[in-house]
Amino acid sequence: MSVEASKFNLKKTMHKLMKEKSFTSITVKELCEKAGVSRRSFYRYYMDKYELLQDLYYDFFFSKIKITPDENFWDIIKQMIFQVYEDQAFFRHAFQVVEQNGFWEESEKLLVPLLYKELPKQTNVEYDHMARFYCREDIHTALKMIVMWNEDPCPPEEFAFKLQTSFGVRGKWLYELSMKYKLEDYDETKDSI
Repeated sequence: MSVEASKFNLKKTMHKLMKEKSFTSITVKELCEKAGVSRRSFYRYYMDKYELLQDLYYDFFFSKIKITPDENFWDIIKQMIFQVYEDQAFFRHAFQVVEQNGFWEESEKLLVPLLYKELPKQTNVEYDHMARFYCREDIHTALKMIVMWNEDPCPPEEFAFKLQTSFGVRGKWLYELSMKYKLEDYDETKDSI
């Protein structure tokens, strides 16, 4: 079997296993046996199962996201929501992997630059650091909401709209609070995306 075929089998097997059980309960031995790849070959291709998972994310998920110059942050989030919806069982377990090559960290690598480029450019270094910080925090908030939604999903189009709207309302309320204005109730008949 060629290197590419072996790596594909490992990714496909990891994907299948993660639909059934948690990442932490999957062993390299089990993975290799089910993929028909020797442990020796596995370690020739990957340092550990975390590196395989990172490769799986890029080949099975991130590579399907179409990023064009006219796509904005919310277009990308919407694509992610639809992909999560199509593969709910896998993502229930993938979302549990945090830190080393976790879905959150890999998503942040993709999303922070996209959200940051939509912000006004800052010449003040301190404001620039704050902008990057809030980009990461907003992405984490969006991912947390996607994780919660994946447990009991409504249609992806509906959720994408609700998520984007909730960020707009939250931003408006934060602005009103910071400027010491009276907070206005959200009126969905006045605001639309």
